[in-house]
Amino acid sequence: MVPDIESFAPAIRAVFGQHARSHPRHIPWGIADQRERGRHPLLLALEWLLRAPQQRHAYSELQGLLEVPALARRFGLAAADLPTLLAWAEGAGVRWGLHEAQRQGLGLSACGDANTWHFGLQRLLLGYATGELAQADHEPDAPGGHGGHAGIEPYAEVAGLAAGLAGALAELIGTLQTWWAESQLPRPPAAWGQRLRQLLQDLFSAASDEERALLAALDEALVLWLQAAEAAAFEEDVDLTVVREAWLQAVDEPAGPAGAGRRFRAGGVTFCTLLPLRAIPFEVVCLLGMNDGDYPRRSARSDFDLMAGPGQARPGDRSRRDDDRQLMLDALLSARRVLYLSWAGRSVRDNQGQPPSVLVAQLRDHLAAVYGKAAVDSRTTEHPLQPFSRRYFEAQPAGPAVGKEQALFTYAAEWRSAHDAVSVLPVVPEVTAAPLRAPVAAAQALPAITVDGLAAFLKNPVQAYFRLRLQVRFDERPTPVPDDESFATAGLDRWQLMDEVLAAARRRFEARTPLLGELQNLVQAQVASLQRAGRLPLAGPGRHVQAELVATLQPMVLHWQALQAQYPQRLPRQALQLVHPARPGVVFDDWLTGLQSVGQAGAPPLFIELQASRLANKRGKNSRAYPRADKLLKAWVRGLAAAACGQPVAGIVIGADAVLHLAPLPIDSARDTLLALMAAWAESLAGDSPLPTAVKTGLAQLKSAEAAEAAYDGSGYGADGEGREASLARLFPSFAALAAQPAFAAASTLLYAPLRDWVDAQVRIEPLPAHAAMDDEGDSDA
Repeated sequence: MVPDIESFAPAIRAVFGQHARSHPRHIPWGIADQRERGRHPLLLALEWLLRAPQQRHAYSELQGLLEVPALARRFGLAAADLPTLLAWAEGAGVRWGLHEAQRQGLGLSACGDANTWHFGLQRLLLGYATGELAQADHEPDAPGGHGGHAGIEPYAEVAGLAAGLAGALAELIGTLQTWWAESQLPRPPAAWGQRLRQLLQDLFSAASDEERALLAALDEALVLWLQAAEAAAFEEDVDLTVVREAWLQAVDEPAGPAGAGRRFRAGGVTFCTLLPLRAIPFEVVCLLGMNDGDYPRRSARSDFDLMAGPGQARPGDRSRRDDDRQLMLDALLSARRVLYLSWAGRSVRDNQGQPPSVLVAQLRDHLAAVYGKAAVDSRTTEHPLQPFSRRYFEAQPAGPAVGKEQALFTYAAEWRSAHDAVSVLPVVPEVTAAPLRAPVAAAQALPAITVDGLAAFLKNPVQAYFRLRLQVRFDERPTPVPDDESFATAGLDRWQLMDEVLAAARRRFEARTPLLGELQNLVQAQVASLQRAGRLPLAGPGRHVQAELVATLQPMVLHWQALQAQYPQRLPRQALQLVHPARPGVVFDDWLTGLQSVGQAGAPPLFIELQASRLANKRGKNSRAYPRADKLLKAWVRGLAAAACGQPVAGIVIGADAVLHLAPLPIDSARDTLLALMAAWAESLAGDSPLPTAVKTGLAQLKSAEAAEAAYDGSGYGADGEGREASLARLFPSFAALAAQPAFAAASTLLYAPLRDWVDAQVRIEPLPAHAAMDDEGDSDA
């Protein structure tokens, strides 16, 4: 027996439901007194549908509907189909709202149809109809022209044998639209009965006996309500709210249609609440959750309850506390062999001791007064918090145990093997400054170093160590799809939008040489397609962001196009190979691609890059801008490798706010630097611990410890620090933990001092011609 069966039910299922009936440790069990409403998926879906006029129809809400087996089965959807269908809906820009009319019903007509389920469905169907044509770049006849159909951008991911899923989604959305329109109108009970039966038929298909019984109970409850209305000659129009409560409350009653077939004792262990007439003889009675404040249960007091006022109580008035006291006494008397009482003896917040229910405390005081305190202590056991505690497997003291030394045991033998393995496997503490031992051989062959691999190592040596040495990837959890449309574009979202437009410009240029001004129109068309795809804010804010993106991207693309015309000759790729003289197994092996020149004999080669991020910062309000070294990491590694292999190249990097000209590196110094980095790479991956540094923090450490702390922990103005990355946070949760490493300063100097010196001496910055300056929100660390 428990005070609240709803709060205990998940824990009961987790413990008793982990073994199948055929398992030797299976114990037959059952839960009584649980409400079907709020528990069964079919009833949860039905209650949500009966609240349709007030629902926002958000992405997560319809995702929950599709995850109900009976509803998904009705539309021919299997569990394996849902990830694909939901990914399509997310990619099509679905956020909330059934359609524009539904938003108007909520008083949000200004939001229009963008990001609704109707909007996303139209994108899916249009993408299926147009196929590959939807992926082609737009070629507007005039600036501001757009492709798509009726202002909707096709979503071209719907294709192949899985395209039928879009049809199932269309059928579901159509059914929901019809139900939403009809649920707005009040009608008499008889008309509601006919419509609700049709709703069950349209949206649910039962496959199990439980689902069939529940649908039958729903129909029976509806019949009883209609008979009551007919007996009362009630034929007035009623709202859906009244119908919903009358219908679902009838189903939820223990003696109602849904609960009539549920037995109190179904065999085995029965879990139930403390209710009257439950105190019948049982061999074993267990009272769980007898915590202070949870039992006796507190009854809510209403403001209009005059009987609860001071001095208003009269003999015979019902008292919840007195009722609970009587229920506990009845349960105590019903136990024939064992009475078991438990409570949370320690706080979950600070592990401080806390008393049991006042009724349990009174019982313990009575036993101590009659039989002595030793009798109470010998019958009291303090259990460890976790079921895998070592105390369950330690040798128990011989003879009678008292108090906290009460003998403990467990049937979960699998935890013993975990404790036995502790003496063999190394223990890695949660936060440690000691070297992290690797579960692989130190003599394993190292892979060849590439430009991308070395750049990834320099960006985050700790992450590279986890991935290459420990074979561990701290992948970010997939973030849930937001139920709100975009209101602004900043950080990573803005970087992704800009990178998509720049990628379209690159594809157009590689396909054919565009005419003068064609890329400028292409930028406008691509940004307009983002708006039609529902990826920009709505209405006025969306137009502002659209104009800002065009003003930022057009100068970048036009300058890039001018440089392509200035350096028209494409050079063949060149091999980059370098073997470390002191470490024959450490090899740099890659290809240098994307080189261009002016087309004259002896002209130095260079590479030209477009980056969708800011490349410069200012130290003060009126000071000149200076390059951001962390944004040039990969370009520096590329030039460093080329010079070290005897093929120095220059570079031009075009960003959102500046153009950086990179001078070729001297061959001798570049070779020495690359060999030192190759040695550091090899030692880090073959050692017992990674190099404790990262690019932003290391570069800041070369300036001051204060700057390094701000870079790692964050500036405190809403900017996330570099230490938020999972690998770094795993070993060094704060800058203090990182700075405490003896190798921190030396590793930062070794890896990033050459990059800083190169940026200061050989990178020339110039403003982007006719560029629109971006604000701080446009920055991205992507």
